[in-house]
Amino acid sequence: MKIAIVGGGITGLTAGWRLSQKNHQVFIFEKDQKLGGLASGFKNENWHWSLENFFHHLFTSDNAAKSLISELNLSSRLFYLRPKTSIFYKGKIFQFDSPLSLLTFPHLNFLEKIRSGLVTFYLKLNNNWQSLEKVSAWDWLVSAYGRQAFQVLWQPLLEGKFGTYAKKISASWFWARIKKRSPKLGYLKGGFQVLIEALAKKIKENGGKIFLNSEIVKITSDGGKLSLRGPDS
Repeated sequence: MKIAIVGGGITGLTAGWRLSQKNHQVFIFEKDQKLGGLASGFKNENWHWSLENFFHHLFTSDNAAKSLISELNLSSRLFYLRPKTSIFYKGKIFQFDSPLSLLTFPHLNFLEKIRSGLVTFYLKLNNNWQSLEKVSAWDWLVSAYGRQAFQVLWQPLLEGKFGTYAKKISASWFWARIKKRSPKLGYLKGGFQVLIEALAKKIKENGGKIFLNSEIVKITSDGGKLSLRGPDS
């Protein structure tokens, strides 16, 4: 079967590889000049590693990603470091990445600290993300952590990350951030560009074709047909 994939990010490339393994003829159309999407990077001739356009890392709990890296024989490139996570509040930086740092944080009282720790622990144990999907993170965090802890810890995060959409983000998004996060963060030697290049190589080895600088030419009025064109197709 001939299958077209719109987008050459990690998801599109992984889907393309899986389909090509099943002997489908895969065509990937990417609008940009390079593959990778948000995970893409760039590299000068004298650099040993690519520099990413956006910061990326893996958690130790990202088993699907680790399995993919292993299949591509890149496990030797995967390594983990424990960074220092801090909060900038009232002109000062406070380390904030352990129960001890929570207890020593001076801008919450003792009960607020205990409450914050218990709620975070609950999110780590809770697997029922569905119950949080239709609740805004903003409202849920105020209710669960209390207004003072929310304003100090989480409101700046939501506003900094989502801007005017901060109050519309689902609480399940926040659950995922707490549930999946691990103290150590994983990186690939050479940058995540090596993962992108490995996927592209596998697709081409299996007979797939990749077109950069592509565009959508036509969509029929009923949305049922899609016409794609690569620069040399």
